[in-house]
Amino acid sequence: MVKLSQSIAGLLQQFGLEEGVRLQRAVLLWEKAVGPVVAENCRALEMKGSTLFLRAKSAAWRTEVALQKESILKALNELIGTSMVKEIRFR
Repeated sequence: MVKLSQSIAGLLQQFGLEEGVRLQRAVLLWEKAVGPVVAENCRALEMKGSTLFLRAKSAAWRTEVALQKESILKALNELIGTSMVKEIRFR
């Protein structure tokens, strides 16, 4: 018997959706990567290509994330298991 997770992974690969799902993991894992305080003030919106788009509650939070950018990218990519997230931008 095949596990459901294996079946889903096979279907994602078969239909070419594996990459898109992996990219969206950055959005889903945002809070785990940055912690609840940052996540509450800077929300991950979407991934486009290798860029994660965020919305910050204030200019101060945009600055805070910009200062921590390298460590945030490292944490996100470690959680995802690849180095897909290369840039963070705000909307």
